[in-house]
Amino acid sequence: MDKCIVFAFKKVREDNDLTQAQLAEILGVSAGHIGTIEQGRSKPSYELMEKIVDLYDIDANLFFRTKRKPISVDTAVILQNMQNKVQNSYSQFNTEIDMIIREAVIPNEFNDG
Repeated sequence: MDKCIVFAFKKVREDNDLTQAQLAEILGVSAGHIGTIEQGRSKPSYELMEKIVDLYDIDANLFFRTKRKPISVDTAVILQNMQNKVQNSYSQFNTEIDMIIREAVIPNEFNDG
């Protein structure tokens, strides 16, 4: 069973503070079916995945990622903030290097004139 599907079902349920029984009732299936999906012992139908996507307004790719591990929104925000800090630091570093170069005194033997 695709771990992404298992992850997606459990994540949607937990993010919405639902029990397996509550999610099952909303989706019109048995709680046992939700349990077997989350345990990776059975696959949900495409119709069931479509219901979850529509009901909870999630990206359908959450079910089908195979090369990358799905991450939470909180983790994505943290990573984006880290990336921004690195880019800002890099930009600041380049600015400081440019200032040093402009202010540098070039020895006479390297001057053309």
